[in-house]
Amino acid sequence: MAQDSAAEEQKSELLEMERGRRKEPLEDLPLDSFTMNGSVRRPTGVYALLKAEGKIYSVAVGSYIGQNYGKIKLITESELTLREVVRNALGTPVERTVTLQLQESATQEPAK
Repeated sequence: MAQDSAAEEQKSELLEMERGRRKEPLEDLPLDSFTMNGSVRRPTGVYALLKAEGKIYSVAVGSYIGQNYGKIKLITESELTLREVVRNALGTPVERTVTLQLQESATQEPAK
């Protein structure tokens, strides 16, 4: 029972830490408004290219996106993985993992 209480306290602290930090601009947009359009590998790391509201954004591991404290944990050539903090049915903050897949652009046949 004490272990459950400690776990609940830790989850509440996580939510409080997220609320206490300065929000990043891409946290104003809902996560479902983003599509992953590519990735770029630089000497400083891998960056995902996200599209939202007609604009392209470059994000790195550690960046925040979406309205549920979505912190980017991993970027590969084909997907971006992030951790969100949401409340479950009981109102307890819980972490969940979300993945954005690379959106393949539709290619058209050349005109003959």
